[in-house]
This record gives sequence, structure tokens and C-alpha cells, in this order.
Amino acid sequence: MKKIATVLESIEEQTKKFLHDTIAIKKLDIKMSDAIYKNTRAVNLSDKETLVKIVFTIDDALLQEVLLKLLKTDVDDFEREDMFKDLLDEVINIVVGLSIKNFPSPYKNLVLSTPYKPFKVTLSDTLQSKLQNFEIVTSKGKLACYIIIEHIGVN
Repeated sequence: MKKIATVLESIEEQTKKFLHDTIAIKKLDIKMSDAIYKNTRAVNLSDKETLVKIVFTIDDALLQEVLLKLLKTDVDDFEREDMFKDLLDEVINIVVGLSIKNFPSPYKNLVLSTPYKPFKVTLSDTLQSKLQNFEIVTSKGKLACYIIIEHIGVN
């Protein structure tokens, strides 16, 4: 269980750094969560024996702030909705990519998938089980992250 906690801590740390350094959000409160927001994307890290699902869910307000900071301009509603998915995928790739170097063995050498939209039924079933998670609450909005680790090649 300590290794899973290290994976979560690494992702939490990189998420805080991204929000603080890149998006310039200074006040970040961390807590446990069961929140699922409108914008939800996931990535898998895997090898023959292990599957790590990392699910990010973020509210519109915080995603809008990220969009404004990265694009440095506002966009209309139609463009914004279209850009939110790609933007959240980019955030996941940045955070998870920077986190991997701090993962403990055996999680260091897992292959990162492209981000995807988890099915609602699968997501809600998965999130009802006990798992590692955190939520970051800021003055600009909220983001939650869930880590689900399955050992698939072990009998």
C-alpha cells in the first residue's frame, strides 16, 4: 500500500506544481474526495502484470482558468467546449509524465496510454471501492484525481 501512496503523492505534487507555477494559483487546499466533475479524462499505465488507472476530473471554472492562462486569450463558448477535452488531456500528460520519475518500482517502467474518457458506469463502480485519491480546492475551482491499481498478471 505504501507504493500506491507514493504514486499518489507524486501525482499530487506535480499537480500542485502545475497549478501553482504554470497557472499561477497560489492557494491550494488538499483533501480526500469522492467528487466527479463534468470534465473527466483518464490515462492508463501498464505492463504485463499491472494496470494503473489515473482519473482526473475538473470543474468548468478551473479548466476555464487553465485555458485562459495557457492561451492568454478568451475563446467563445463553442470553441471552449471543444478545447476542454484536449486541454485536460494535455494537463494529464504533463502531470503524469513528470510524476513517473518519482514512482517506486515496479511502477517506473509502465507504458503510458493516450488519455481517454472513462465510461460513467465503470467510473462510478470503480470510485465506490476504496482507492487512493485527492482533491485540490482553489479559489478558481476544483480538481480531483483517483488512482486505481490492478495487478492483472498475478494469479
